[in-house]
Amino acid sequence: MERLRKRCYCSVSSRLSAWYDVPGGRRNRRVREQAYNGRLMSRYAPAEPRHAKPPSGRLVLLSAMIPAPAKRLAAAPLVLALLVSFGGTRQPAPPPGRPGSVRILLVGDSTVTDDSGWGAGFKARLADGAECVNLAKNGRSSRSYIGEGLWAAVLAERAGYVLIQFGHNDMPGKGPDRETDPQTTYREFLGRYVDEARAHGMTPVVVTSLTRRFFGPDGRIASDLGPYVEAARDVAALKKAPLIDLHTRSIDALNRLGPKAADELNPLKDDGTPDRTHLTARGAALFGGIVANELRRVVPALAPNITMASWTDCLDQPAPWYGSPEAVRVAGNILLYQRSTGGWPKNIDMARVLSPDERAAIAGERTLTDSTIDNGATTTQIRFLARVHAATRAEAWRTGPIQGLRFLLEAQYPNGGWPQFFPLQADYSRYITFNDGVIKHSLAQIELERRAGYNWIDRFAAGVLETDYPAWLKARARRP
Repeated sequence: MERLRKRCYCSVSSRLSAWYDVPGGRRNRRVREQAYNGRLMSRYAPAEPRHAKPPSGRLVLLSAMIPAPAKRLAAAPLVLALLVSFGGTRQPAPPPGRPGSVRILLVGDSTVTDDSGWGAGFKARLADGAECVNLAKNGRSSRSYIGEGLWAAVLAERAGYVLIQFGHNDMPGKGPDRETDPQTTYREFLGRYVDEARAHGMTPVVVTSLTRRFFGPDGRIASDLGPYVEAARDVAALKKAPLIDLHTRSIDALNRLGPKAADELNPLKDDGTPDRTHLTARGAALFGGIVANELRRVVPALAPNITMASWTDCLDQPAPWYGSPEAVRVAGNILLYQRSTGGWPKNIDMARVLSPDERAAIAGERTLTDSTIDNGATTTQIRFLARVHAATRAEAWRTGPIQGLRFLLEAQYPNGGWPQFFPLQADYSRYITFNDGVIKHSLAQIELERRAGYNWIDRFAAGVLETDYPAWLKARARRP
Protein backbone atom coordinates (compact mmCIF):
# COMPACT_ATOMS: atom_id res chain seq x y z
CA MET A 1 0.00 0.00 0.00
CA GLU A 2 1.39 3.37 -0.99
CA ARG A 3 2.43 5.51 1.96
CA LEU A 4 1.05 8.99 1.88
CA ARG A 5 4.29 10.95 1.76
CA LYS A 6 3.19 13.75 -0.53
CA ARG A 7 2.86 17.35 0.47
CA CYS A 8 -0.53 18.98 0.75
CA TYR A 9 -0.68 22.56 -0.55
CA CYS A 10 -3.49 24.99 -0.02
CA SER A 11 -3.70 28.59 -1.07
CA VAL A 12 -6.12 31.45 -0.66
CA SER A 13 -4.18 33.62 -3.10
CA SER A 14 -0.61 34.12 -4.18
CA ARG A 15 -0.06 36.25 -1.06
CA LEU A 16 -0.98 33.56 1.44
CA SER A 17 0.24 30.02 1.44
CA ALA A 18 0.35 27.23 3.94
CA TRP A 19 1.75 23.77 3.51
CA TYR A 20 2.17 20.65 5.54
CA ASP A 21 2.62 16.91 5.07
CA VAL A 22 -0.39 14.60 5.05
CA PRO A 23 -0.68 11.64 7.48
CA GLY A 24 1.94 8.97 6.98
CA GLY A 25 4.54 11.43 5.75
CA ARG A 26 7.97 12.19 7.14
CA ARG A 27 8.54 12.64 10.83
CA ASN A 28 10.04 16.09 10.34
CA ARG A 29 6.85 17.78 9.27
CA ARG A 30 6.62 21.54 9.05
CA VAL A 31 3.98 24.19 9.07
CA ARG A 32 4.45 27.59 7.55
CA GLU A 33 2.21 30.49 6.80
CA GLN A 34 3.16 33.62 4.92
CA ALA A 35 0.97 36.71 4.85
CA TYR A 36 2.65 39.72 3.31
CA ASN A 37 0.12 42.41 4.13
CA GLY A 38 -3.35 42.98 5.44
CA ARG A 39 -4.77 44.12 2.10
CA LEU A 40 -5.61 40.56 1.20
CA MET A 41 -8.52 40.52 3.64
CA SER A 42 -10.26 43.35 1.80
CA ARG A 43 -9.21 42.40 -1.71
CA TYR A 44 -10.48 38.86 -1.97
CA ALA A 45 -14.00 37.58 -1.67
CA PRO A 46 -15.46 34.89 -3.92
CA ALA A 47 -18.27 36.28 -6.03
CA GLU A 48 -20.43 33.17 -5.78
CA PRO A 49 -19.64 31.09 -2.73
CA ARG A 50 -21.28 27.71 -3.13
CA HIS A 51 -23.08 27.68 0.17
CA ALA A 52 -26.41 26.52 -1.14
CA LYS A 53 -25.41 22.88 -1.09
CA PRO A 54 -21.87 22.49 0.19
CA PRO A 55 -20.19 19.16 -0.38
CA SER A 56 -19.29 17.20 2.71
CA GLY A 57 -15.67 17.86 3.58
CA ARG A 58 -15.04 20.43 0.83
CA LEU A 59 -11.52 20.67 -0.55
CA VAL A 60 -9.12 23.55 -0.30
CA LEU A 61 -6.97 23.98 -3.43
CA LEU A 62 -4.89 20.79 -3.40
CA SER A 63 -1.93 19.67 -5.42
CA ALA A 64 -2.90 17.05 -7.95
CA MET A 65 0.00 14.95 -6.68
CA ILE A 66 -1.87 14.04 -3.50
CA PRO A 67 -3.53 10.61 -3.56
CA ALA A 68 -7.30 11.02 -3.55
CA PRO A 69 -7.98 9.56 -0.08
CA ALA A 70 -5.66 12.13 1.48
CA LYS A 71 -7.22 15.19 -0.12
CA ARG A 72 -9.90 15.61 2.49
CA LEU A 73 -7.32 16.25 5.20
CA ALA A 74 -6.68 19.76 3.94
CA ALA A 75 -10.34 20.62 3.62
CA ALA A 76 -10.64 22.63 6.80
CA PRO A 77 -7.57 23.35 8.92
CA LEU A 78 -9.70 25.23 11.42
CA VAL A 79 -12.07 22.31 11.87
CA LEU A 80 -9.27 19.82 12.39
CA ALA A 81 -7.49 22.17 14.77
CA LEU A 82 -10.62 22.27 16.90
CA LEU A 83 -10.52 18.51 17.19
CA VAL A 84 -6.87 18.78 18.16
CA SER A 85 -7.81 21.20 20.93
CA PHE A 86 -10.72 19.22 22.31
CA GLY A 87 -8.71 17.65 25.07
CA GLY A 88 -10.54 14.39 24.36
CA THR A 89 -7.53 12.21 23.59
CA ARG A 90 -6.82 8.53 24.01
CA GLN A 91 -5.66 9.25 27.51
CA PRO A 92 -8.19 8.17 30.14
CA ALA A 93 -10.79 10.85 30.66
CA PRO A 94 -11.38 12.15 34.17
CA PRO A 95 -14.45 10.68 35.84
CA PRO A 96 -17.69 12.64 35.74
CA GLY A 97 -17.12 15.54 38.07
CA ARG A 98 -19.10 16.29 41.16
CA PRO A 99 -17.39 18.42 43.70
CA GLY A 100 -17.55 16.45 46.89
CA SER A 101 -18.12 18.02 50.24
CA VAL A 102 -14.93 19.98 50.84
CA ARG A 103 -14.24 22.21 53.81
CA ILE A 104 -11.77 25.11 53.64
CA LEU A 105 -10.62 27.09 56.68
CA LEU A 106 -9.20 30.63 56.56
CA VAL A 107 -6.66 31.63 59.20
CA GLY A 108 -5.07 35.06 59.51
CA ASP A 109 -5.55 38.69 60.48
CA SER A 110 -8.16 41.33 59.63
CA THR A 111 -7.15 41.43 55.95
CA VAL A 112 -8.53 37.88 55.69
CA THR A 113 -11.82 38.33 57.61
CA ASP A 114 -15.24 38.55 56.00
CA ASP A 115 -15.91 42.01 57.44
CA SER A 116 -12.80 43.90 56.38
CA GLY A 117 -10.67 41.50 54.32
CA TRP A 118 -10.87 39.29 51.25
CA GLY A 119 -12.71 36.40 52.93
CA ALA A 120 -16.20 37.25 51.67
CA GLY A 121 -14.94 37.69 48.12
CA PHE A 122 -13.27 34.30 48.27
CA LYS A 123 -16.41 32.61 49.60
CA ALA A 124 -18.44 34.09 46.75
CA ARG A 125 -16.36 32.08 44.29
CA LEU A 126 -17.03 28.69 45.88
CA ALA A 127 -19.32 26.24 44.09
CA ASP A 128 -22.09 24.24 45.71
CA GLY A 129 -20.67 21.51 47.89
CA ALA A 130 -17.76 23.59 49.15
CA GLU A 131 -17.84 25.15 52.60
CA CYS A 132 -15.54 27.88 53.85
CA VAL A 133 -15.20 28.74 57.54
CA ASN A 134 -13.40 32.00 58.17
CA LEU A 135 -11.48 31.80 61.45
CA ALA A 136 -9.31 34.87 60.85
CA LYS A 137 -9.28 37.44 63.68
CA ASN A 138 -8.66 41.16 63.69
CA GLY A 139 -5.29 42.28 65.01
CA ARG A 140 -3.68 38.86 65.25
CA SER A 141 -0.17 37.93 64.22
CA SER A 142 1.40 34.55 63.60
CA ARG A 143 2.58 34.66 67.24
CA SER A 144 -0.59 35.90 68.98
CA TYR A 145 -2.94 33.63 66.99
CA ILE A 146 -1.18 30.64 68.55
CA GLY A 147 -0.64 32.32 71.92
CA GLU A 148 -4.35 33.02 72.39
CA GLY A 149 -5.35 29.43 71.65
CA LEU A 150 -7.01 30.27 68.32
CA TRP A 151 -4.82 27.87 66.36
CA ALA A 152 -5.64 25.01 68.75
CA ALA A 153 -9.32 25.61 68.00
CA VAL A 154 -8.59 25.46 64.26
CA LEU A 155 -6.85 22.12 64.65
CA ALA A 156 -9.95 20.77 66.38
CA GLU A 157 -11.99 21.52 63.23
CA ARG A 158 -12.48 18.84 60.60
CA ALA A 159 -11.42 20.26 57.26
CA GLY A 160 -9.50 19.33 54.14
CA TYR A 161 -7.64 22.60 53.59
CA VAL A 162 -6.48 25.60 55.59
CA LEU A 163 -5.27 28.89 54.06
CA ILE A 164 -2.79 30.75 56.28
CA GLN A 165 -1.93 34.46 55.89
CA PHE A 166 -0.14 36.66 58.42
CA GLY A 167 2.44 39.43 58.33
CA HIS A 168 0.63 42.73 58.91
CA ASN A 169 0.64 42.48 62.71
CA ASP A 170 4.00 40.72 62.87
CA MET A 171 5.82 43.93 61.96
CA PRO A 172 7.86 46.07 64.39
CA GLY A 173 5.78 48.40 66.52
CA LYS A 174 2.97 45.94 67.18
CA GLY A 175 4.18 45.00 70.68
CA PRO A 176 6.00 41.96 72.08
CA ASP A 177 2.87 39.81 72.13
CA ARG A 178 2.56 40.12 68.36
CA GLU A 179 5.88 41.07 66.76
CA THR A 180 8.04 38.47 65.04
CA ASP A 181 11.37 38.60 63.22
CA PRO A 182 10.97 37.71 59.54
CA GLN A 183 14.36 35.98 59.56
CA THR A 184 13.71 33.79 62.59
CA THR A 185 10.52 33.65 64.64
CA TYR A 186 8.11 34.43 61.78
CA ARG A 187 9.53 31.52 59.82
CA GLU A 188 9.34 29.27 62.87
CA PHE A 189 5.68 30.08 63.48
CA LEU A 190 4.71 29.60 59.81
CA GLY A 191 6.54 26.28 59.75
CA ARG A 192 4.60 25.23 62.84
CA TYR A 193 1.28 26.07 61.15
CA VAL A 194 2.20 23.93 58.15
CA ASP A 195 3.46 20.96 60.15
CA GLU A 196 0.58 20.87 62.62
CA ALA A 197 -2.08 21.29 59.93
CA ARG A 198 -0.66 18.28 58.11
CA ALA A 199 -0.51 16.30 61.35
CA HIS A 200 -4.26 16.88 61.72
CA GLY A 201 -5.06 15.71 58.19
CA MET A 202 -5.36 19.14 56.56
CA THR A 203 -3.56 20.49 53.50
CA PRO A 204 -1.96 23.83 54.44
CA VAL A 205 -1.77 26.59 51.82
CA VAL A 206 0.57 29.47 52.61
CA VAL A 207 -0.70 32.89 51.46
CA THR A 208 1.66 35.87 51.31
CA SER A 209 0.41 39.12 52.86
CA LEU A 210 -2.07 41.28 51.00
CA THR A 211 -0.26 44.51 50.16
CA ARG A 212 -1.21 47.83 51.68
CA ARG A 213 -2.34 50.41 49.11
CA PHE A 214 0.29 53.10 49.40
CA PHE A 215 1.47 54.43 46.05
CA GLY A 216 4.87 56.02 45.49
CA PRO A 217 5.66 59.17 43.48
CA ASP A 218 5.86 57.03 40.35
CA GLY A 219 2.24 55.93 40.78
CA ARG A 220 3.18 52.38 41.74
CA ILE A 221 2.71 50.45 44.98
CA ALA A 222 5.41 50.88 47.60
CA SER A 223 5.11 47.87 49.93
CA ASP A 224 6.61 47.64 53.41
CA LEU A 225 5.92 43.90 53.83
CA GLY A 226 8.82 42.56 51.74
CA PRO A 227 10.79 40.63 54.42
CA TYR A 228 7.66 38.85 55.68
CA VAL A 229 6.59 37.98 52.16
CA GLU A 230 10.01 36.54 51.37
CA ALA A 231 9.92 34.50 54.57
CA ALA A 232 6.51 33.04 53.66
CA ARG A 233 7.78 32.05 50.22
CA ASP A 234 10.83 30.38 51.74
CA VAL A 235 8.79 28.43 54.29
CA ALA A 236 6.38 27.20 51.60
CA ALA A 237 9.29 26.08 49.43
CA LEU A 238 11.09 24.40 52.34
CA LYS A 239 7.96 22.59 53.49
CA LYS A 240 6.78 21.87 49.93
CA ALA A 241 3.44 23.51 50.72
CA PRO A 242 1.23 25.17 48.09
CA LEU A 243 1.86 28.92 47.92
CA ILE A 244 -0.54 31.69 46.89
CA ASP A 245 1.59 34.79 46.32
CA LEU A 246 -1.21 37.25 47.07
CA HIS A 247 1.31 39.99 47.79
CA THR A 248 2.68 39.94 44.24
CA ARG A 249 -0.72 39.44 42.65
CA SER A 250 -2.29 42.28 44.62
CA ILE A 251 0.55 44.65 43.73
CA ASP A 252 0.17 43.77 40.06
CA ALA A 253 -3.59 44.40 40.21
CA LEU A 254 -3.19 47.74 41.97
CA ASN A 255 -0.48 48.94 39.62
CA ARG A 256 -2.85 48.26 36.74
CA LEU A 257 -5.66 50.14 38.47
CA GLY A 258 -3.60 53.15 39.51
CA PRO A 259 -4.06 55.37 42.60
CA LYS A 260 -7.39 56.91 41.61
CA ALA A 261 -9.22 53.68 40.81
CA ALA A 262 -7.67 51.99 43.86
CA ASP A 263 -9.38 54.53 46.13
CA GLU A 264 -12.63 52.65 45.55
CA LEU A 265 -11.13 49.70 47.43
CA ASN A 266 -10.46 51.75 50.56
CA PRO A 267 -13.08 51.95 53.33
CA LEU A 268 -13.16 55.14 55.37
CA LYS A 269 -11.84 55.35 58.90
CA ASP A 270 -13.83 57.05 61.67
CA ASP A 271 -12.01 60.30 60.96
CA GLY A 272 -12.97 60.17 57.27
CA THR A 273 -9.51 59.29 55.95
CA PRO A 274 -9.02 56.29 53.65
CA ASP A 275 -8.09 52.94 55.18
CA ARG A 276 -5.40 51.54 52.85
CA THR A 277 -5.09 48.21 54.63
CA HIS A 278 -8.66 46.87 54.86
CA LEU A 279 -11.15 46.41 52.05
CA THR A 280 -14.52 47.54 50.76
CA ALA A 281 -16.87 44.98 49.24
CA ARG A 282 -15.34 45.71 45.84
CA GLY A 283 -11.85 45.16 47.24
CA ALA A 284 -12.95 41.89 48.82
CA ALA A 285 -14.33 40.71 45.49
CA LEU A 286 -11.13 41.67 43.67
CA PHE A 287 -8.60 40.13 46.03
CA GLY A 288 -10.82 37.24 47.13
CA GLY A 289 -11.16 36.41 43.45
CA ILE A 290 -7.40 36.46 43.05
CA VAL A 291 -7.03 34.04 45.96
CA ALA A 292 -9.70 31.77 44.41
CA ASN A 293 -7.99 31.80 41.01
CA GLU A 294 -4.61 31.06 42.54
CA LEU A 295 -6.01 28.30 44.74
CA ARG A 296 -7.42 26.56 41.66
CA ARG A 297 -3.98 26.76 40.09
CA VAL A 298 -1.83 25.60 43.02
CA VAL A 299 -4.30 22.95 44.26
CA PRO A 300 -5.88 21.53 41.04
CA ALA A 301 -7.98 19.08 43.06
CA LEU A 302 -10.03 22.06 44.28
CA ALA A 303 -10.73 23.40 40.78
CA PRO A 304 -14.19 21.78 40.56
CA ASN A 305 -15.14 23.51 43.81
CA ILE A 306 -14.28 27.03 42.67
CA THR A 307 -16.30 28.83 40.05
CA MET A 308 -14.81 30.29 36.89
CA ALA A 309 -14.13 34.01 37.06
CA SER A 310 -15.31 34.92 33.56
CA TRP A 311 -15.90 33.60 30.06
CA THR A 312 -12.43 34.73 28.98
CA ASP A 313 -11.00 32.05 31.28
CA CYS A 314 -13.17 29.25 29.91
CA LEU A 315 -10.40 27.31 28.18
CA ASP A 316 -7.76 27.86 30.87
CA GLN A 317 -9.19 25.60 33.58
CA PRO A 318 -7.63 22.44 35.04
CA ALA A 319 -8.98 19.29 33.39
CA PRO A 320 -11.03 18.08 36.41
CA TRP A 321 -13.00 21.32 36.44
CA TYR A 322 -14.71 20.53 33.12
CA GLY A 323 -16.66 17.78 34.85
CA SER A 324 -17.89 20.06 37.63
CA PRO A 325 -21.45 21.38 38.05
CA GLU A 326 -20.13 24.87 37.32
CA ALA A 327 -18.75 23.73 33.95
CA VAL A 328 -22.01 21.94 33.21
CA ARG A 329 -23.94 25.13 34.05
CA VAL A 330 -21.80 27.14 31.62
CA ALA A 331 -22.19 24.42 28.98
CA GLY A 332 -25.97 24.76 29.34
CA ASN A 333 -25.65 28.50 28.69
CA ILE A 334 -23.57 27.81 25.59
CA LEU A 335 -26.20 25.51 24.11
CA LEU A 336 -28.84 28.14 24.86
CA TYR A 337 -26.88 30.75 22.89
CA GLN A 338 -26.23 28.42 19.93
CA ARG A 339 -28.01 29.59 16.77
CA SER A 340 -30.00 27.35 14.47
CA THR A 341 -27.09 27.64 12.00
CA GLY A 342 -24.91 25.71 14.46
CA GLY A 343 -22.67 28.72 15.19
CA TRP A 344 -22.58 31.29 17.98
CA PRO A 345 -22.65 35.10 18.23
CA LYS A 346 -19.56 36.95 19.48
CA ASN A 347 -18.66 39.17 22.44
CA ILE A 348 -21.03 37.53 24.96
CA ASP A 349 -20.10 36.43 28.48
CA MET A 350 -21.53 32.94 28.33
CA ALA A 351 -20.40 32.10 31.87
CA ARG A 352 -22.74 34.63 33.47
CA VAL A 353 -25.57 33.32 35.65
CA LEU A 354 -28.81 33.95 33.75
CA SER A 355 -32.20 34.77 35.21
CA PRO A 356 -35.29 32.89 33.95
CA ASP A 357 -36.37 35.96 31.96
CA GLU A 358 -32.94 36.23 30.33
CA ARG A 359 -32.98 32.56 29.41
CA ALA A 360 -36.39 32.93 27.79
CA ALA A 361 -35.21 35.95 25.78
CA ILE A 362 -32.06 34.17 24.59
CA ALA A 363 -34.06 31.11 23.55
CA GLY A 364 -36.14 33.41 21.33
CA GLU A 365 -33.01 34.56 19.50
CA ARG A 366 -32.06 31.13 18.18
CA THR A 367 -32.95 31.99 14.57
CA LEU A 368 -30.81 35.15 14.43
CA THR A 369 -28.17 35.18 11.68
CA ASP A 370 -25.29 36.60 13.72
CA SER A 371 -23.25 33.40 14.03
CA THR A 372 -19.55 34.01 13.40
CA ILE A 373 -15.97 32.85 13.94
CA ASP A 374 -14.81 36.40 14.69
CA ASN A 375 -13.26 37.15 18.11
CA GLY A 376 -13.03 33.46 18.87
CA ALA A 377 -16.78 32.87 18.61
CA THR A 378 -17.98 29.36 17.68
CA THR A 379 -14.49 27.85 17.87
CA THR A 380 -14.28 28.62 21.61
CA GLN A 381 -17.76 27.25 22.28
CA ILE A 382 -17.01 24.04 20.38
CA ARG A 383 -13.81 23.45 22.32
CA PHE A 384 -15.47 24.16 25.67
CA LEU A 385 -18.40 21.81 25.04
CA ALA A 386 -16.06 19.11 23.80
CA ARG A 387 -14.03 19.33 27.00
CA VAL A 388 -17.16 19.03 29.11
CA HIS A 389 -18.18 16.03 27.01
CA ALA A 390 -14.74 14.45 27.48
CA ALA A 391 -14.98 14.96 31.24
CA THR A 392 -18.57 13.80 31.72
CA ARG A 393 -19.24 11.53 28.72
CA ALA A 394 -22.76 12.93 28.74
CA GLU A 395 -24.46 12.90 25.33
CA ALA A 396 -26.05 16.27 26.09
CA TRP A 397 -22.70 17.96 25.34
CA ARG A 398 -21.96 16.04 22.14
CA THR A 399 -24.60 17.40 19.76
CA GLY A 400 -23.69 21.07 20.10
CA PRO A 401 -20.03 20.68 19.07
CA ILE A 402 -20.98 18.51 16.10
CA GLN A 403 -23.47 21.12 14.91
CA GLY A 404 -20.76 23.75 15.38
CA LEU A 405 -18.28 21.77 13.30
CA ARG A 406 -20.83 21.38 10.53
CA PHE A 407 -21.47 25.14 10.68
CA LEU A 408 -17.76 25.69 10.02
CA LEU A 409 -17.78 23.28 7.08
CA GLU A 410 -20.84 24.91 5.58
CA ALA A 411 -19.47 28.43 6.07
CA GLN A 412 -16.12 27.65 4.44
CA TYR A 413 -15.54 29.06 0.95
CA PRO A 414 -14.51 26.61 -1.80
CA ASN A 415 -10.99 28.10 -1.70
CA GLY A 416 -10.58 27.21 1.98
CA GLY A 417 -11.17 30.59 3.61
CA TRP A 418 -13.96 31.73 5.92
CA PRO A 419 -16.10 34.85 6.06
CA GLN A 420 -16.63 36.55 9.41
CA PHE A 421 -20.35 35.77 9.50
CA PHE A 422 -22.48 33.00 8.09
CA PRO A 423 -25.07 33.16 6.62
CA LEU A 424 -23.32 35.80 4.53
CA GLN A 425 -24.12 39.44 5.16
CA ALA A 426 -24.11 42.31 2.67
CA ASP A 427 -20.98 44.06 3.96
CA TYR A 428 -17.21 43.66 4.34
CA SER A 429 -17.70 40.57 6.50
CA ARG A 430 -18.11 38.54 3.30
CA TYR A 431 -14.38 38.87 2.73
CA ILE A 432 -12.09 36.13 3.95
CA THR A 433 -11.08 36.88 7.52
CA PHE A 434 -7.65 36.48 9.04
CA ASN A 435 -8.64 37.96 12.39
CA ASP A 436 -6.84 36.49 15.41
CA GLY A 437 -4.45 34.51 13.18
CA VAL A 438 -7.10 31.83 12.57
CA ILE A 439 -5.31 30.00 9.77
CA LYS A 440 -1.82 30.34 11.24
CA HIS A 441 -2.82 29.08 14.69
CA SER A 442 -4.91 26.26 13.27
CA LEU A 443 -2.06 24.92 11.16
CA ALA A 444 0.34 25.18 14.08
CA GLN A 445 -2.02 23.18 16.28
CA ILE A 446 -2.38 20.52 13.60
CA GLU A 447 1.40 20.21 13.34
CA LEU A 448 1.81 19.78 17.10
CA GLU A 449 -0.84 17.08 17.20
CA ARG A 450 0.57 15.23 14.21
CA ARG A 451 3.93 15.04 15.98
CA ALA A 452 2.10 13.40 18.88
CA GLY A 453 0.72 10.73 16.55
CA TYR A 454 -2.87 11.90 16.06
CA ASN A 455 -3.86 10.74 19.52
CA TRP A 456 -6.93 12.98 19.42
CA ILE A 457 -8.93 10.46 17.40
CA ASP A 458 -11.31 9.32 20.11
CA ARG A 459 -14.87 8.19 19.56
CA PHE A 460 -16.21 11.72 19.66
CA ALA A 461 -13.77 13.13 17.12
CA ALA A 462 -14.00 10.02 14.95
CA GLY A 463 -17.77 10.39 14.85
CA VAL A 464 -17.40 13.82 13.29
CA LEU A 465 -14.74 12.70 10.85
CA GLU A 466 -16.77 9.68 9.76
CA THR A 467 -19.45 12.11 8.66
CA ASP A 468 -17.33 14.78 7.01
CA TYR A 469 -14.00 13.17 6.17
CA PRO A 470 -14.62 9.45 5.54
CA ALA A 471 -11.92 9.17 2.89
CA TRP A 472 -9.35 10.71 5.21
CA LEU A 473 -10.13 8.16 7.91
CA LYS A 474 -9.70 5.32 5.41
CA ALA A 475 -6.36 6.76 4.35
CA ARG A 476 -5.21 6.95 7.95
CA ALA A 477 -6.33 3.39 8.62
CA ARG A 478 -4.00 2.23 5.83
CA ARG A 479 -0.96 3.81 7.46
CA PRO A 480 1.73 1.25 8.29
